[in-house]
Amino acid sequence: VGDVNSLPDYKLTEWSAIADSIEKKTGAEVIILNHARDNHSNFRPFGPKNHLGLVGRNLDGWKLRANAMELINSGAEQSDFMQLYRDWFGLLNHGYDITPVGCSDSHDVARHFVGQARTFIKTDDSDPANIDIAKTVENFRAGKVSVSLGLFTTIEVNGKYGPGELVPKSDKVTVKVKVQGPSWVQATRVSLYANGELIESEEIASSDSRKPGLKWSGGWTFENLGHDVHLVAVANGPGVKELYWPIAKPYQPTSKEWKSYVVGSTGAVWVDSDGDGKKTPAIEYAKRIVKDADGQVKPAIKKLAKFNSAICFQVFDLLMQRGDSLIRKSDLAAVKSAGSHVEKAYYQFLEAWKASRIARLEK
Repeated sequence: VGDVNSLPDYKLTEWSAIADSIEKKTGAEVIILNHARDNHSNFRPFGPKNHLGLVGRNLDGWKLRANAMELINSGAEQSDFMQLYRDWFGLLNHGYDITPVGCSDSHDVARHFVGQARTFIKTDDSDPANIDIAKTVENFRAGKVSVSLGLFTTIEVNGKYGPGELVPKSDKVTVKVKVQGPSWVQATRVSLYANGELIESEEIASSDSRKPGLKWSGGWTFENLGHDVHLVAVANGPGVKELYWPIAKPYQPTSKEWKSYVVGSTGAVWVDSDGDGKKTPAIEYAKRIVKDADGQVKPAIKKLAKFNSAICFQVFDLLMQRGDSLIRKSDLAAVKSAGSHVEKAYYQFLEAWKASRIARLEK
C-alpha cells in the first residue's frame, strides 16, 4: 500500500482538476477513461447529456486529459458492443490521441474471468523476464495495441505499417487483416472502418469460424482515400455460453435484448493521404473548410462533397456552435446538392444533436 499522499483526490468533480491531481500525485504516464457509458454516482461521462459522441466533444467544455479509453470490459459489457468504438472514433476525429483498451475488471474470481478481455501491446518479448517496460509504455501511449475478447485481430497497411504508426502518402493503400482465436471461439464477421465509417465488411465462412488459430485472412486495396484517415479493423462473433468461459451480461443494459459476443480489434493506423507528414484529424479539415468558406453555411456544405462523414459531422458541429440552425430550407438544399453521403451525415448529426439537447433539458 502506497503513501496516502500519493493518491489522487477522489472528491474532485471536474475533469481538468482530476487529471491535474492524477498527474501531480502519481506521475502516471497513462490515464485511462473507464466506464465511459456507465452511470456511476449519477454521472455518465459519454451520455448525451455530457458528450456529443459523434464528434467527440464534451458539452461543458471539459477537455479530456486521458490518453487511453476502455472499449471492451468483459465484466461490464455494453448492450451494443460498437457503442464505445463509435465514441472512440469520435474522439480520434476530434483530435485526441487515445489508445483503445480491453480489460476484465475482475473484482473477484466468482463472477468474471480474470483476463477474459485484455490489451495486447506491441513490444520485444524475446526475453519475457526482461521486457523493456519504458518502451512498452511508450508503445502503449502510441496506440500500438490490439484489443481482445476471445479474438485477436491484426492489421498491416502497405506491407509494413501497423497500429500507432503513420502510413506515408502513396497512390494505393493496401490493407491486410488477420483474425485469430481458439477453436471454441467463433468469428463470423470482419469489418474495416475509416474515420469511424464502415468502408468494408466480410462474412467469415462457417467452415473457418471454428478453426483454431487463423480464422480469416484477407484485405482490400484503395486507390485514393482523399484525405488523412485512421483505419481500424474489428472482428466479431457470437459469445461463448459454455461454463468454461461464459460472457457476462451487461450490468447496465440499454436494451432488453442481449446478444452475447466476442470481439477482436486493432489500434488505429493513420494514413497520410495529404502528404504533409503528419496525421490530420477530421476536426482540422473541418476548421479549414469553415474558414475557407468565410463562415458561410452553403459554401462550407458544398465543400463536403469531397469528404467523408466524419468531416461532415465536424463541420456541422462547428456551424451549430457558431449559432447556425442548419434547418433552414436553404441549408437542406445545400446538403442535398452536396451528395447522398453528406445528406445521410446531416440527418445523423441532427439526431445526435437533438438527443443531447433533450438530455440537457431534462432534470
